[in-house]
Amino acid sequence: MFNQLTAIFYIIILIILSIFIIYRLKIGKTKEAGGTGLVYAGLVLIFVTALINLLQQQPGYPTWFLEKIYTAIMVGKFLSLLIGLLLFTAGLAIYFSYWGDRDREVANHLEKLKLLENLQIESRYPYPISELLDRILKNLLAGLEEEAGAIFFLNRNQRQFVLTTAAGLSKEEISLLEYYPYGRNIVTQAIEEETPLLSSDFRNMGGKAQLAASRFRSILVMPLISGKDKLGALLLFSQEERRYSREYISIINPVTEWLSEKIEVTRLIRDLGKSTRELESRHFRFEDFFRQIEAVTSSLGESVSPTDFTARCLGLLGSDEVWLLGLVEGRLNIYGGTKEKSDFSDNFKTALLSALSKNKAVILNQEGRDELGNAIIARSSVLIPADTRGNAILFRNNNGLTTVADFDLKTAKMVAAIGGLIIANGISKHASDSRSRAIEFIVNVLKIKMTWEQIETSLKALVQELAGIVPPDSVFLLYKRQGEHFKVAHSNSNDGEFGELIISIGEGTTGKTAVVKANQFVSGAASVAENLISYDEENVGILNRLFGDRGKPIFQADYPIMVKGQVESIFSIFGFQDSPLINMELHRLLSVLIGLFNLRIEVCLINSVVPAESSPPELETLTVSQINEINNDLAAISGYCQMARRDLNLTGEVANSFDSILNITEGIARKVKSFLPEKTAEGKAVENLTDINLVTADFFRHNGISGNLYMIGGRPFEVNLNLKDIPALGIDADAFESFLDSASRTFTENVAEDEIITIGTYPYQDRIYVDISRHRKNFPPVEPVAAFGRYLLPNMLESLLKSKDFISQLTVFEAEFAYDKYSRIPSYFSFRFSQKSTIQFHKEKKPVHSEPISILAVDDQVVILELLAAMCQSMGYKIVTARNGHDALDLFEIHRPEIVIADLFMSGMNGLELAAKIKSLSPSTQIIMITGWGATVDREKLSMAGVDSILHKPFRMEQLADLIAKARSSSIRS
Repeated sequence: MFNQLTAIFYIIILIILSIFIIYRLKIGKTKEAGGTGLVYAGLVLIFVTALINLLQQQPGYPTWFLEKIYTAIMVGKFLSLLIGLLLFTAGLAIYFSYWGDRDREVANHLEKLKLLENLQIESRYPYPISELLDRILKNLLAGLEEEAGAIFFLNRNQRQFVLTTAAGLSKEEISLLEYYPYGRNIVTQAIEEETPLLSSDFRNMGGKAQLAASRFRSILVMPLISGKDKLGALLLFSQEERRYSREYISIINPVTEWLSEKIEVTRLIRDLGKSTRELESRHFRFEDFFRQIEAVTSSLGESVSPTDFTARCLGLLGSDEVWLLGLVEGRLNIYGGTKEKSDFSDNFKTALLSALSKNKAVILNQEGRDELGNAIIARSSVLIPADTRGNAILFRNNNGLTTVADFDLKTAKMVAAIGGLIIANGISKHASDSRSRAIEFIVNVLKIKMTWEQIETSLKALVQELAGIVPPDSVFLLYKRQGEHFKVAHSNSNDGEFGELIISIGEGTTGKTAVVKANQFVSGAASVAENLISYDEENVGILNRLFGDRGKPIFQADYPIMVKGQVESIFSIFGFQDSPLINMELHRLLSVLIGLFNLRIEVCLINSVVPAESSPPELETLTVSQINEINNDLAAISGYCQMARRDLNLTGEVANSFDSILNITEGIARKVKSFLPEKTAEGKAVENLTDINLVTADFFRHNGISGNLYMIGGRPFEVNLNLKDIPALGIDADAFESFLDSASRTFTENVAEDEIITIGTYPYQDRIYVDISRHRKNFPPVEPVAAFGRYLLPNMLESLLKSKDFISQLTVFEAEFAYDKYSRIPSYFSFRFSQKSTIQFHKEKKPVHSEPISILAVDDQVVILELLAAMCQSMGYKIVTARNGHDALDLFEIHRPEIVIADLFMSGMNGLELAAKIKSLSPSTQIIMITGWGATVDREKLSMAGVDSILHKPFRMEQLADLIAKARSSSIRS
C-alpha cells in the first residue's frame, strides 16, 4: 500500500514540476525559440515512466504477464526514463541558448547606444575636423577597451591614403602608415568592396608597412562610406590573436556608419561656411579692390615714381611692404619700395633671382620660431611678374602666412602690369635724363681748354665736372703719380683723412690700373670687400675711415689718365647705391668722359712740340682682349659724339670739336687694327696657348653668388668644377669663355634649379674633353662621356641644335660634340678637342735633363702667363698656370711641381704669402719671384718667405732659362 502511495506522489510531483517549468520559463510562448518540442517529449516520456512505476506497485502485477515480459517492461521503463531526461535536457539547452543570444544582442545594443551617445555628445562641440576625429577615436578605443587605432582619409587625386589621426601607435608605426598608396593592400580592398576585413599581418597594410614586422596580431579595417562617397577607413589594432570577430563587427558597424555621416556632414558644413565667408570677404574685397584700383590706375595718367606707386599698392594681398624690382645683368635691381632700404637676406635675394628668371608668380615663405621654439611662417612674400623683361612687384607680409585666392591673383597681376608700365616709364625717363646729362657732361669736357702746358689745370677742371656726376654719398679719389707710387691729390671727403693714403703699383685694382692701363670695375659688396683685402692693411684702414657710416661699398671703379703712354693720374670711386643698373650707367659715363679726356690729351700731344727726349715710348704688343677693350671704348666715345652732334643748339666751336674727335677716333681705330696678330700662311692668326681650366674657373668666379652657387643664364645653380690636368689649347681665351657661356646657357635652359651641374675637363686617348652634366642631389654625376659618347662634327647635328651659338663656335674650334639624345632634357653635353691644335714652340730646343721639369707659373696678368708658358714649353718643360694664389695652391697639391714662378704683386694672395705656404708644404720646391717696374724689394721678407731667386721685368728668355737651370740644380742637390 505504501509503494502505491509513493508512486502516486511521484506522478503528482512530476505534474507540478512540469507545469511550473513550462509556466516559469514560458516554454511555447515564443515561436522563434527552439527546443520546445524536445522539452514536451521529454516530460511525456518521464510521465510514462512514472505511470509504469505506478502499475508495477499494484498487488496483482506479478501475475499479469509472462516472466519474460517483465524483463522487457523493466528495460522499456529504463529507456523511457533515460530518453525522456535526455530530450528534456536538450530542449532546455536549446531554449536557454536562444535566450542567451537574445540577452547578448540586447547587451550589444545597449553598448552601441551608450558608445554612440558618448560619441554624439563629444561631437556636439565645434571642433575642427582633425581634432574631432582625434577625440572620437580616443573615446571609441576607451569604450571598446582597444589598444590602438587610426583613421585614414582617401585622397583620390594623388591615389594615396592620408593618416588623419592615430592613438596608441609608436612614432615608427605612424611613420610607416603616414602615407601609403591606394592600391594592392587590405585598406584599399575594404573600401572597394565596402565591407569590413580582418587581418593578422601588419604587412598587409601595404606601402612602407609591407617591409616591416609589427607587434599587432589582429587588425580590423572598417570602411568609411557615405552614400557613394568613399571617405576612408577606421582601423583597430590589437596584440591579441583573433581579437576581432563577426559579432564584434556588428557592434562597431553602426559606429562607423555614424562616423561616416558625421564626417560627410562636417565637411559639407565646413564647405558651406567657407563659401559663406568667401562671399562675405569677396564683397568687402570688391569694395576695397575698387578703391585701391582707382588709386593705382590713377598712376597711368600721372608721372608717378616707383616709390609712390608702391605706396599706393600697400595693403594688397595683406601686404605691409611693397617693392618694384627686376633682374639687371643677372643681379637684383630695386626700383623703389615702401621702405627706405630693403632688409633682404642673401638667401632671400637668391630666391628672388631664381623667381625673376622664371618670370612666374611665386610665394616665398620665410620660417621663424615662436616663443615656445616651434617652427612658424614668420614672413610671407608674393612675387608677381610685371612684364616679360624680368621686372616684378613684391608684396610682403611680415606677420605670417599669406593666402592668395584666384581673384587676388588676378587683381595682383593687373596691378603688376601697371607697375611694369611705371618701371618702363621710369627707365625711359631715366635713360632720357641720363642721355641729356651725358651729352651735357661731354660738352663740358669738350669745353675744357687744354694745352700741353695746361694739362694740370685741365685735370682740375675735369675733377670738378666728375664731382657733379658721382652720387652725393659716394667717395671719389684722384691719385697722382709720385715715382713708383700714387698719392691722393683730391677727394670729395675730408682732406685730413686721406693724407697718408699711398698706393703702390700693382696694389689692388687701383695699382693694377697703373699696370694694365685700362679701366677696372668691381661690382657687389662681397667682390669689393675681397678686392680691398689686396690693398695694404694701413691703406684699408684709411679707406674704411673715409667710408664712415656709409657702410660697405657696393662697387668700385678705377680709371687711368694717360700722359705719353704712362698712367699719371687715377680717378677712383667707391659707390654705395644698391642698384646695378645705375652703377653700370655711371661706370659707362665715367669711362666715356675720362676716355674722351685721354683722347684730348693725345690730340694735345700730337699738336704740341714735344722735345725729342720726351717722345712717347714704343707701344707694347697688344693682346686680342686689350684690342677689343680699346675698340669698345672708342665705339662708346664715337656713339656719344654722334648723338651729341645731332643737337641743333650746338655752337660752331663745340660742333667742330665733336667732328674732330670723331675723325681722331676713327684714325686711332685704324691704328689699333694694325696690332692684331699676323696671319699665317694658311690665313689663320697665330694663337697663344690657353689654359681652359683657368678660363672656366674665372668664368664661374665672376658669376658666383655664394659657395658653390653660380648664375647661369640669369638662374642660380649649384655647380661642381671637376677640372683635371690637361694641356693648354691653341684657342683664344675670350672665344672659349664665350663658347662656355653659350653652351652652359643652352644646357640649363630646361634644367630644374635643384639639380647639380658638373663641369668636367679631362684628357682621353690624345684628346681633350669638356663635359657639362646634371644630376640630382645624393645621386652620382654622369661618368666621363668620352668612354661611351658618340661624337659628331657640328655640320652633322640635327637642325634643332645647329641654330645654337655654341655650335658655330665649335666649327671654328674644329671640335666635335656628343649629347644625350634619349632624354627630353639632355643629361650631358660633351665636347672633344684635338690636341693637335696646341702650339709647340721650338721643339728642337730640349733641356739638358732627360725628364722634363714641372713648373707652376702664377700671375694675375694673362699676358705674362702666356709669355711664361710659351718660353717654358719652347725649352721642353712641363708647365701649368694659375691667375691667383688660391688656384695656385690647388694646382700645387695636384701636380707637385719642382719649380714655382710667381709674381710678387698679385691681387688677393700676394707672391710672398704664396711662397710661404708652398714652402710649408714642400721645403724642397724652388721658388722664383717676379718683380718689376722699379719696385723696392725687401730682401729680408723674400728670404723669410722662402724665395730662392728673383726675376726682374722686363726679362729675356735667356735670363729665365738660367734661373730655371739654377733652381733645377738646387732641387737635385736638396
